[in-house]
Amino acid sequence: MYFIFRINDAIKAVDEITNNNLTKDINTHGGNIAGKLNRRLKSMQIRMQAQQNEILYEEKLNTRLKAGFNDIQTNILLMDHNHTIVFTNQSLNDFLRPLEPKLKQAMQDPQPLQLLGKNISHLFNQNPEALDACLNLTTEQTLTLNFFGSEVQLVMFPIFNNANESIGIIIEWQDIYQELYVQNSIKNL
Repeated sequence: MYFIFRINDAIKAVDEITNNNLTKDINTHGGNIAGKLNRRLKSMQIRMQAQQNEILYEEKLNTRLKAGFNDIQTNILLMDHNHTIVFTNQSLNDFLRPLEPKLKQAMQDPQPLQLLGKNISHLFNQNPEALDACLNLTTEQTLTLNFFGSEVQLVMFPIFNNANESIGIIIEWQDIYQELYVQNSIKNL
């Protein structure tokens, strides 16, 4: 009868784990098969707690980074290793907003500023040099180009994981109209 009681405990533990309750105590005593089963469930519960803690840590870190990127004045775009846009900060969105009518017309996209989930070619299909740089970037690169009437400088940085595998690219967009204006004014003196 005690054996059946322990098996029922194991079933309850499985139910708790299934419902993501990873703090319920599991009785791991005993040398019979029920004890062995409960010890394995306890081990699984501990591993799942560690995974859950890691996920929570990563979510908090991600939230902090997003908030930080949105609070800075630098225009930032982040894409993954498949060249899919995964993040644009508010500053870049504000920078691109006045260009929206030109982007709509050139891209034939009614919502050209909804960039998340789109390939980087969505933005740079009319700028082959910038597109090629994004697709083949291995080291930091800086490009100056006319982007739908705005003079911009793109500073691109590849992102690598600990195994030195490419996991994405971050692009800093700089509006250099004023800089070019001053340079041209000095040349004309």
